[in-house]
Amino acid sequence: MKIFKRNTTEVTDFSRDNIEDIIVNEDLSNDFKELKDINTIATLLISSTELQNKELQNTESILSEFKSNMENLAIDITNVHIKVIDTDKLADSRMLLMFLNNTRVYLEK
Repeated sequence: MKIFKRNTTEVTDFSRDNIEDIIVNEDLSNDFKELKDINTIATLLISSTELQNKELQNTESILSEFKSNMENLAIDITNVHIKVIDTDKLADSRMLLMFLNNTRVYLEK
């Protein structure tokens, strides 16, 4: 008398088809995962490129403003220099007038 029955299963065509479907589905799942990874990488690259573009625009704006400020500073320095020269000329003229006045007063005595 057999207490244990031997369990034998045969692989049928139906189960082979199921196994092949599982393998195909697993391959498709891996392909979709790889496509999602590629999509994620592409999205990150686009985001990084956009950030770099914004940084370049900000840098360009900063440099443009700096250039404008330096040009205005150069103009202001030139104007101050002109005023100093004019003041020196005026001072020299006044000193000359004072000298001439003093000389005239001295000569009249």
